[in-house]
Amino acid sequence: MDNYTLQEMIDFFTDREGFDENELVADWIAEIPGLEQCYPDDCGVTNLEGEEITNLEDFSRAFYEKIMTGVCNVMGSFKIIE
Repeated sequence: MDNYTLQEMIDFFTDREGFDENELVADWIAEIPGLEQCYPDDCGVTNLEGEEITNLEDFSRAFYEKIMTGVCNVMGSFKIIE
């Protein structure tokens, strides 16, 4: 794969044009068994003591950002230095 194609792919994910990341994440959450009827902003994420630390919507957005950053970094590492 050439540098141009890699950069196009990285730009697609970082510019977020052509897809709605919130809709994408909401769809993924709805596919998880047990969360089909859950609204992400109504579901809590708790620590081991049972204290709510965030809601599922905020967690999934932060997690999505970390994944996309990592994916783009990995793709960028395949660029050929000329």
